[in-house]
Amino acid sequence: MTKDNSKMNPIDFSICNEVFEKFGERRLIGQGEYFARSGEVMEYAGWIVSGGFKYSLKSSNGNDKVIGFSLDDSLLIDYESVMHSTKMRTDIIALEDSEVIVIPAKILREKLNLDHELNMNLMMGLFEQLYDQFVEFGSHIPAQRYLQLLDRHPRITDIASYGDIASHLNISRRHLQRIQESQSKNLSKDEIINPSL
Repeated sequence: MTKDNSKMNPIDFSICNEVFEKFGERRLIGQGEYFARSGEVMEYAGWIVSGGFKYSLKSSNGNDKVIGFSLDDSLLIDYESVMHSTKMRTDIIALEDSEVIVIPAKILREKLNLDHELNMNLMMGLFEQLYDQFVEFGSHIPAQRYLQLLDRHPRITDIASYGDIASHLNISRRHLQRIQESQSKNLSKDEIINPSL
């Protein structure tokens, strides 16, 4: 049975959530605030209780490039930085006022090193997310990627800017506007993806 990539399945990180609930503390992070900064070692990992964040990095031309989003009931983590104390390459920034359970990276690293099932669950979930994104960008046109983004994060257009969404999809704002206009005309997914139909 093949996986239906037209609607990405949410990754189950529930086993990780138990660690955050047990050892973490709840914090409020305001819109626009950094959860973690590039060039620094990640001191805390997070579990989003409510809210949303973007992962952003500086492109070779110096512009900010949004490479991912994390919304309600998902992780805020740079696995490499947490596990190996390496400096982060991305910024993690709140898209809206958010409630997050935070746990010191040191404690999470200890738990992951002691509990191989937990570590494997986390690594496989992160790998699956990365693989899905790789397949999506390698085989789908922007309109398909936009619809898949909406499938994964139905509220993304309410909390992320036009520029952030366009950057993530690797298209211009004008191209994103045309896709949204097609969607607002109640066209079917096939008509949005293939306007000549």
